[in-house]
Amino acid sequence: MKTSKTNINKPSSDLSNVKVAVVSTNWNEEIIKPMLKDCLSTLEEYNLEKISYVVPGAYELPFMAQVLCKNYDAVILLGCIIKGETPHFEIISQSISDKVLET
Repeated sequence: MKTSKTNINKPSSDLSNVKVAVVSTNWNEEIIKPMLKDCLSTLEEYNLEKISYVVPGAYELPFMAQVLCKNYDAVILLGCIIKGETPHFEIISQSISDKVLET
């Protein structure tokens, strides 16, 4: 089992000044909607300032993240790519992952 060397500090009790952007996709909406609802609900529990954005599909997520990361303390990306019979899943997944890591 891998362990993280990153030290994650427990957040303070007052997170009202933390701004979070949540970006979700229209594509695979039946999967994304419950994820978005749970995400926003959890952020609400911590009294975070949040705003939600929607992009057409998962491919657009990292481009929106690049724009939003300049104005928010955190950006949460919610997308779903379903593996099929073609290499589309691998190509899109790798492309998105690479672009998010660059952000």
